[in-house]
Amino acid sequence: MDLSTHNKLVSFIWSIADDCLRDIFVRGKYRDVILPMFVLRRLDCLLEGTKDKVMEEVRFQREEVGLVELDAEGLREASGYVFYNISDWTLKKLVTTAANNAQILEANFKAYLDGFSDDVKEIIDKFDLRNQIRKMSQADVLLDVLEKFTSPEINLSPHEVTDNNGRKLAGLTNLGMGYVFEELIRRFNEENNEEAGEHFTPREVIRLMTHLLFIPVKDQLPPVILVYDGACGSGGMLTESQNFIQDSQGEIASSAVVNLYGKEVNGETYAICKSDMMIKGNNPENIKFGSTLATDDFAGIKFDFMLANPPYGKSWKTEQRYIMDGNNVLDPRFEVSLTDFWGEIKTEKAVPRSSDGQLLFLMDMVGKIKPLSLSPLGSRIASVHNGSALFTGDAGSGESNIRRYIIENDYLEAIVQLPQNLFYNTGISTYIWILSNHKAPHRKGKVQLIDASNLYRKLRKNLGAKNCEFAPEDIETITNIYLSLHDDNNHTFKSLTNLSSNNLSSNKISGELANKISEELSNKTSEELSNEFSSRESLSGFISIVHNNQNEEQKFRFPLLNKQGIKECVSKVFNNEDFGFYKVTVERPLRLMAQFTPDRIASLRFVSAIAEAMEWIYNHLGEKVYQDLKAHEKDIKAHLEKEEISITPANLKTLLSQKKWLEQKELMVKAQKIATGLETITGTNNNEKIWTDFNLFTQEVDRVINQLKIKLSASEKKQILGAVSWVDESAEKVIKKVHKLKKDKLEELLNQLGITVNGRNKKVDEPNKMVDERSRIKENLANFGYFSTDKPDVYVEYESDTNLRDTENIPLNYYLSSSTIDENLNINQNLNINESLNVNESLKPSTFAHRVAIIEDYFLEEVRPHVEDAWLDMSKTVIGYEISFNKYFYQHQPLRSLQEVSKEMLELEAQTDGLLKNLVSFAQI
Repeated sequence: MDLSTHNKLVSFIWSIADDCLRDIFVRGKYRDVILPMFVLRRLDCLLEGTKDKVMEEVRFQREEVGLVELDAEGLREASGYVFYNISDWTLKKLVTTAANNAQILEANFKAYLDGFSDDVKEIIDKFDLRNQIRKMSQADVLLDVLEKFTSPEINLSPHEVTDNNGRKLAGLTNLGMGYVFEELIRRFNEENNEEAGEHFTPREVIRLMTHLLFIPVKDQLPPVILVYDGACGSGGMLTESQNFIQDSQGEIASSAVVNLYGKEVNGETYAICKSDMMIKGNNPENIKFGSTLATDDFAGIKFDFMLANPPYGKSWKTEQRYIMDGNNVLDPRFEVSLTDFWGEIKTEKAVPRSSDGQLLFLMDMVGKIKPLSLSPLGSRIASVHNGSALFTGDAGSGESNIRRYIIENDYLEAIVQLPQNLFYNTGISTYIWILSNHKAPHRKGKVQLIDASNLYRKLRKNLGAKNCEFAPEDIETITNIYLSLHDDNNHTFKSLTNLSSNNLSSNKISGELANKISEELSNKTSEELSNEFSSRESLSGFISIVHNNQNEEQKFRFPLLNKQGIKECVSKVFNNEDFGFYKVTVERPLRLMAQFTPDRIASLRFVSAIAEAMEWIYNHLGEKVYQDLKAHEKDIKAHLEKEEISITPANLKTLLSQKKWLEQKELMVKAQKIATGLETITGTNNNEKIWTDFNLFTQEVDRVINQLKIKLSASEKKQILGAVSWVDESAEKVIKKVHKLKKDKLEELLNQLGITVNGRNKKVDEPNKMVDERSRIKENLANFGYFSTDKPDVYVEYESDTNLRDTENIPLNYYLSSSTIDENLNINQNLNINESLNVNESLKPSTFAHRVAIIEDYFLEEVRPHVEDAWLDMSKTVIGYEISFNKYFYQHQPLRSLQEVSKEMLELEAQTDGLLKNLVSFAQI
């Protein structure tokens, strides 16, 4: 179909809305009539040629075979399509037999609709077409609309026809019909641009995705290709993929059979997508209705290619009951196997926060990857996400686990940052993720990040939030950078010798500009040319300068700038581990002082969590709280409501429990006995004695409790000690536990912690002198919270102060930039302790022990110099992954100098000199 025919059809169908529906439907609702009627007319045209065969088949099944329920397979065979209509009506027959009775026409039309096969009926229901027919019938425009769609002036059939003037109208192929259909969708989406981005991805974005997805493997495509979109909307990604693969004039021009699969939760867009599948001859049964997250309609099917633009920033709470049961994951799609810091393989949740489910769609696709045992090509995925998918979620969270699983399995090939305001309903930054389980050898273990946020052309008119687009050359530029794995991080230019204009050639990138630069370069000397290369950064457009030297071709890339001198497209290549980090908990000791005073003892009358409310009740009721608290329950609740005191149901129950009040009173009495006993034993006045060593204080308290035979539960004792103590940095550290670590226990602890005593290079006064092995052990154990004492083999653990607790994110590749890690780390050699200590051989240098050494090294370099009493709590260590484009692509723009700003101000002042005087003079006139 040529462009003029395409435009004529679109314009004619578009005009039906203005001619027939104005003042009956609001402009934004025209699509509710035009799209389903357009689909219906196309299906009607396809069935016209076999209508008699279908009716004969109906007669045969009913009269000769005696079937009550017709055989659908026979009817499909008669119609020649996967759908059929068994009514006596066609759209043309409805028009030619119409009388001046809208009700009869409506009844006949509905009988026509009822004659369709179930898949078409489903589309009709999702479009809510019967309701639209009723509205048109009531407004008496139903016949007008039918006449327009059956007009001989347009041809929606696949066969050539002649109009009333004898002109031949070419038939519409499925591909041509799809283009018309998609153009209508696009126009209606522009009319309703506030909704467009929900189910309509800009076509140039889809084209970029198809280029990145299919071009790298265009010569390896299988004869049958399965393509899947779990958030297919109106089906644009699916049909664009099919067109890109099969277009005879395209880059691939494959004869492969392409089977499309998709799922959509919105009824109307589902109907549009399924209609499009029918129009283009695809199997509509492969398009499912419903939530992709709630149910997996394609479980067990593996796909060659998958594309999606899932909703981002959208809650998935309605699907949560299908995915989670409390803390348990119900759907295996959203669980992953990950190795924890200690080397143990565990099943972890791949479930993000409930307010944003976009990464669940990505995991749905990852679960449908073809293993290489089934297909040597594997699977490739292109998925659009916003920035939160890159970095939201701390280490160990669902988002981080998903990123970690994808990167550690070496699925992630590239991420492309798109320009802002490229989509219809959002101006935020968006990104295309490219995944594959069969990376090219030079891509293995690497991830390419491409910043194309400045590569676009402005639209003459905004379409909702969309104010820019990719030009075809922009898509080509991004694709070429992706294919070449271009890396601006390590972009170096070889020196050129004996280079003249005779051996320069340029690859076409931007027409006249390329020729102009080539001509300019050809006049430079080799030294000038080399300097030119080294002084420029690699940008989006580039010319490949080829130097033929001794039958060896050397390529040099010459970068281009946009008019503002801004980088248009920057590419950087990273190792997988560059995005990973250890989240390590750093503890500091709890330091407490203690003193028994009347006020602190009195505070035990109340439960700390609800102390304010209990204090009001006691001040209001006095000793009555211990006698008949229930009688005052109403007044207490009224007070809480009046003062807007928020309290949980459990705490409210405690507050109104007379038993709890009595328990707290008894606890207060016991605390007073302990205080009195402490004075007797120590011979000091509690009001004067402040204990700076909480360890000694608790020992004395325990002695009093034992002597007085006071019965206290562990929680009661903890409550008393908590009431009479407070944090003070000048106090002694609070001991949690004392360990006696001799040979076997020491060995066990060292192996458990993965400690390598000589993980760091030591500086000693005498080069050949070994540091005492026991000193090394003490030093290293202290880094992990085991502090030596004056007694041999005795170590203490201190209580940690939760208010001082901190975390550090340590890069997985920290050792690459560290000069203190021994690259040839060897467990047995570096322990430097008695050979009789049997070190666990499973702790290989490249795994657990090495990881511990990296963290310890970071701790000693970055933390210990600033906090001397800190230690590492390795039990809380988790591995996380995040990708920050700002971190890798941000370029600092220095502030202008004061002289430059002053000069500009003076120039502006000179330009405006006299303007105010002229205005005042004009006013005086």
